[in-house]
Amino acid sequence: MDSNHARVILKHNKFEVVAIFQFDEKGLPLKTSIDRFGNFDGVMQKRSFVCDLSNYQAHEGLLIPTDIRGCWDFGIEAFYWLHFKIRSVHFE
Repeated sequence: MDSNHARVILKHNKFEVVAIFQFDEKGLPLKTSIDRFGNFDGVMQKRSFVCDLSNYQAHEGLLIPTDIRGCWDFGIEAFYWLHFKIRSVHFE
C-alpha cells in the first residue's frame, strides 16, 4: 500500500472493526474498505458497510471517520449506525 493508506482498528463496546482508509493530500478520506469485524466471540460474517464522512476523529493530521453503518449481528438482519473510537492506526 502507498503511504497515504492506513489500517485503522476501531472499537465500539465489544465490537472491533479493522478498516483500511486511503487519504488525499489534505488528510481527508477518499476510499474506505472494511477488512474484518468481529467481537470477543469471534469474527462475524462480512456484510455491507457505509462510513459517515461527516463525523471524524483527528489523528496525526488525518480525519478518520468513526461512524459506520453496517449489518451488525444483533439477531436480526438490519442496518445500524455505530459510533467507534480509534484504538490504533498503522500506516502502510
